[in-house]
Amino acid sequence: MRLKKLCAFIITIALVIGTSFSTTIANAAKPKLAQSVTVLRVKDKTTLKIKNYKKKTKWSIKSGKSYISLSSKKKSSVVVTAKKSGASNKVVTAKVMAKAGSKKLYATFTILPRYKMESTEKTALKNVIKSLKSGSDISNNLYSEAQYKWDTAGHLVGLNWSSKELNEASIDLSAFPYLETVSLGENEAIGSVILTGLTKLSSLRVSDTQITTLDLSTNTALRTVDLSGTGIATVDFSKNLLLDSVKITDNSAIKSINLSNHTALTKLYCYNNDVLTDVNVSGCTALKELKCYNNVLLTSLVLNGCTSLAELKAYGNTSLEALDVKDSTNISKVVVDEKTKLDNASSSIESAVQTYDPDAEEDEEDDEIIDDEDDFTDYGLDEDEEDEEDDEDDESYDEEDDGDEV
Repeated sequence: MRLKKLCAFIITIALVIGTSFSTTIANAAKPKLAQSVTVLRVKDKTTLKIKNYKKKTKWSIKSGKSYISLSSKKKSSVVVTAKKSGASNKVVTAKVMAKAGSKKLYATFTILPRYKMESTEKTALKNVIKSLKSGSDISNNLYSEAQYKWDTAGHLVGLNWSSKELNEASIDLSAFPYLETVSLGENEAIGSVILTGLTKLSSLRVSDTQITTLDLSTNTALRTVDLSGTGIATVDFSKNLLLDSVKITDNSAIKSINLSNHTALTKLYCYNNDVLTDVNVSGCTALKELKCYNNVLLTSLVLNGCTSLAELKAYGNTSLEALDVKDSTNISKVVVDEKTKLDNASSSIESAVQTYDPDAEEDEEDDEIIDDEDDFTDYGLDEDEEDEEDDEDDESYDEEDDGDEV
């Protein structure tokens, strides 16, 4: 009897161990490529890596031999370089195969043409980068899709240096008259930026910098601007009549915001400003959303002619005694302090009023009026690779076909 029990116990343990081992094998991570689709411009390069595979990987080009090359082949990675685009600068695709044992994995590369840069702007940008590069994270690669955007004529139209640890007190961008988008936010060392002559500039972000003055008089195409977290004391918007969205929050110096008669304006965020005393949006007939709260010194908020206003948050303005909302008949939500009087409020406005309750009010989410990703695309390229000619060709290929034109 004891022998039978012992045998049964041994069999049970063996089954448990066997099942556990099989489960471990089944759940083991399978080899896979770190990226399956990548966009490259001619001469750009990127490192393709394989995950969950420790043995030697065989790398080869499955299709598009004419368009890409492989170099620096290693056990778990290979460098892919775009050699050329299609005839007449057509966009083409190429495919790389990674053979991990008996498993074949594929990565597709879309090859875009290498556009020319206007020589004066290219030189000027190199000079600016050189002056800023020390200690910063800006890229030397002028084709970096994440930081620079060029149009088909070779003009610089987009610059994204947000959160790049720029350490220069002043940045002069007047050499780039075709710039449409400039993002310099979250660089605390920046003290000033020169935007003179940028008549095509439509989007500007300089939030969380040490900028104290800003001249926007020549930026007549400006549509969105974010000046939050700066020390700007005054800003003149009188020449920026196309403005759609403005954000000035968490500012320690600005006392007055005048956007009167900006008929294209739809959003204004101006909250948590230490010394702001008056805001004028009279005649802003397209204004729909106004967040103007926690400005403890605010005494005047002019809303005359704001006929499209739908949402108004004006709580926490402890010095503001009254608001005249006679023209804002389309308001569907008003949040104010209990002591703030609404003059000339219709019955519909009164029904939309919510008294601010600091215990019940949810934390405000950060209001982004400018999204860097809308204008810039990070394709995962090697950012600091300098422009250079291909120095290594493929050693072997599985296929000889030339890829597909898109």
